[in-house]
Amino acid sequence: MGLTYKAGTDTLRRSAAVELAVALSDKGARVRAFDPAVTALPADLVRQIALSPSVDDALRSADALVVATAWPVFRELAWDGLLPTMRDRTVIDPNWFLAEIFRGRQEISYAAVGLPWRHSRPDRT
Repeated sequence: MGLTYKAGTDTLRRSAAVELAVALSDKGARVRAFDPAVTALPADLVRQIALSPSVDDALRSADALVVATAWPVFRELAWDGLLPTMRDRTVIDPNWFLAEIFRGRQEISYAAVGLPWRHSRPDRT
């Protein structure tokens, strides 16, 4: 979630989110991303990042959600409808941006910097 180097811009230069997406792709992950300000990716990123037209599309069957750019619109999403579309409900939120929404929810695994990793939801069988 989020590719720009900060909310409020469409600039991908110096973006830690892009660097993370590329690193994950290089390790074999299929990376889908959504950013409200990005409508197309530079040619050098198209092979590594699939740009989704919506949050719903980006999260459908996803193994994990990484909150990479703190876009305020992400706080307004209907998470109760989005989370069930994910295959594995793991949320990685390094900067605690969505902590008020996700922390302590039993149906997800939530990780943030400084928060001990806990697999908080029941294992699937």
